[in-house]
Amino acid sequence: MDSGGFTYSRTDGGAWTKTAKKSDTSIQSIIAQVGLADQGVESHFNQQLHRLESTKTVPPSVMFSDMTGITNAVVALTFWAKDDGSPAGMTMAATYTKATSGTSGDVTLSMDVSFDSLSGVTIEVPSV
Repeated sequence: MDSGGFTYSRTDGGAWTKTAKKSDTSIQSIIAQVGLADQGVESHFNQQLHRLESTKTVPPSVMFSDMTGITNAVVALTFWAKDDGSPAGMTMAATYTKATSGTSGDVTLSMDVSFDSLSGVTIEVPSV
């Protein structure tokens, strides 16, 4: 969990630890880095939604900041929005080569996330 410039984590229900964030990987920061252009309305998530495509190259660090052995990474982001501008979801796709134990292989990854609720969740910083 990230909050106020720090990352909070714990393992197996143990005590929380607090460390300074390495970089800002929030959705707002990512959108600011890649820019967005409305490509029109399409049917997605069983709705008519605006397809917002990145206008700049997406930095591979968006997905692979803590992974080693990654080369040739290409990342694509698509955001989906309702007519009133509220977010409806995000699609992330990536291709890359991963080296492990002296061998490498090509990987294709696709993730489609629907934003079904935008309220009602409160996240509190854990006491450290």
